Amino acid sequence: MRKRIGIVKENLERAEKENEIVVTQLTEIKSRLDNRKTSWKVCFLFFLFCLLVIFLLNGHVVFKILFFVLTLTVFWVMTFSEGQGTSLVERNQEKIKENMENIKTLQEEFQQIQERERNSIYHEIIKGKGATYYQKNLSAVFLSLQDEDWEPYGGYTKSEVRKEIREIGGEEYKYMPVYTNDVKLVCEPTNSHDPNAVQIFVCDKLVGYIPKRLAIKISAWVGSPDFFSYTCRAELDGGEYIGWDYGNNKIFTSEKLVKVVLDLNIVRIK
Repeated sequence: MRKRIGIVKENLERAEKENEIVVTQLTEIKSRLDNRKTSWKVCFLFFLFCLLVIFLLNGHVVFKILFFVLTLTVFWVMTFSEGQGTSLVERNQEKIKENMENIKTLQEEFQQIQERERNSIYHEIIKGKGATYYQKNLSAVFLSLQDEDWEPYGGYTKSEVRKEIREIGGEEYKYMPVYTNDVKLVCEPTNSHDPNAVQIFVCDKLVGYIPKRLAIKISAWVGSPDFFSYTCRAELDGGEYIGWDYGNNKIFTSEKLVKVVLDLNIVRIK
């Protein structure tokens, strides 16, 4: 819980700072735009005055055409310049609106976490058990939660990934870790191996169990909804990856089981 509240607080502060920067930029753009409008108006009036003098001194048709063409040109430049400035202002206003919505969401989450923390009686980061047996469900949920614009290896080709790993080592996963609050814990008293067993459902799919050493107390809380409630956030990670074999000094491609890690918080209601 404290880790999560720290992350939310950090994101909130970052969003507020970013919004301040955008607001400052917008103010500067508006100021420059106003100054530009004033400058163009002065230049335009001076230009018209000069052309009018020439026109009055010599009313030849060539000067009339020149007067008309140049007037249109200056007017077009003014309009184009103003349009660019207006477009920039609109983009910044949209960015501010987006930031404000993000800040509001983070503030609400921050307040909710603070409220839960005040009433929390138990908080634990739990690795789900049974990944081998429920790999099919885990993989299905894992893939369904990937972003719509998701690309393998973050949009890099395998050759680019191999090149980077060859230079710096480490591992690069094909899929991004995913997170969801769609988690249900269900007691299973009829379980022949452990009457205190607690099933983990993510997106309505059984993906594993709470470890036995924790299930005794968690089942008591989960099984008493009139007195206790819980919030749970699941992280799923794993799948295909490219890594560096330090022993044989070469690149390899392998696959890890998709696993689930829960951020569980128990709250006393009564």
